[in-house]
Amino acid sequence: MSNPGFDENTTDWSSTGTLTRVTTDASLGPLFGTHFGKVAYTTTTAITGVAYLPYVAEGGEDFIVSAYVRGPAATYTINGTAYTVPSTDTAVWHRISGVYSLTAGATSLSWTISVAATVAGATYFHIDSAQAEYGRIPHRYVDAADGTNTTALANPINSAKNMYAIQGESTYSGKSNFLYNY
Repeated sequence: MSNPGFDENTTDWSSTGTLTRVTTDASLGPLFGTHFGKVAYTTTTAITGVAYLPYVAEGGEDFIVSAYVRGPAATYTINGTAYTVPSTDTAVWHRISGVYSLTAGATSLSWTISVAATVAGATYFHIDSAQAEYGRIPHRYVDAADGTNTTALANPINSAKNMYAIQGESTYSGKSNFLYNY
């Protein structure tokens, strides 16, 4: 994702609630980077992001989108998978994810997280560190704001958008690999 953690702006994000980019909220800061998104709503809302693929999809490829959410008790749904955040964990970041199947010819994927409050008075939630990658299991987060370990690469089919890569090493095998955030 070109703007996974709101560190630059809110470009490539939209919401049915009121989306703002913040550095802190109620003394809580971002998970990674310097900013995160805050979405204000009444009882339900949705936030949509866009992942830009590095090449044209053949069709049927598994693609997983994940993001960290935090806030009052609510049910978060991403591509049919629902996660419920209990009222005891409202100050904790929770990683949620959903698997998509790419359509032939696609060059981007628009994805949505729907949010429904499960307690009265829930009026906002936070979102940070979204990641989009090939496969069915989310890997460790590739922090776009980490200039030391993360490399920004121009997207080959949309040079106006970046993708991010980090080189990692498997815990036991010693082989290195690259993880990407599209």
